Amino acid sequence: MWIPADKFTVLLADGGYAAARLNEYTKELLKTDAEITIIPVCGKNEKLYSEYSEIKNVKPNITFMPVRFLNNIEEYYRAADIFVTKAGPNAITDCVFMGTPIMTNFYSGAIEKTSSDLFTEYYKTGVYEPSAENARKRIEEYAKSPHLLDEFIKNT
Repeated sequence: MWIPADKFTVLLADGGYAAARLNEYTKELLKTDAEITIIPVCGKNEKLYSEYSEIKNVKPNITFMPVRFLNNIEEYYRAADIFVTKAGPNAITDCVFMGTPIMTNFYSGAIEKTSSDLFTEYYKTGVYEPSAENARKRIEEYAKSPHLLDEFIKNT
């Protein structure tokens, strides 16, 4: 899959069945006027993938690239400017290894809360943003001024 190099790229995922907050954050990002590429990873959620594949009225400033479950997710982590996800520790550590800042948006229990806190508060490799609207606003700022992510990238 070809990802435009000239646009800020946002990768979103939240587990194998995309059952957490992926849809809410994706729909909010589709409202943006920023020049961005949005890649929601629908995993094994065929219903969501079909819904996204049928969207035809995407704004011209947005490249919208929904994908199914990926065996090469690390390549997408590396291609993304930011990864928006629930706080699953495996996805976060994979992202950190690839040098990609994170934005966590949800945690389902103590392990995921600890994971979010560890990587956003202690290691400072990204931010926790539980509001989809605020996430869109932050991403718009990052797209306009990518250097705002430099400290997170350094910390990965």
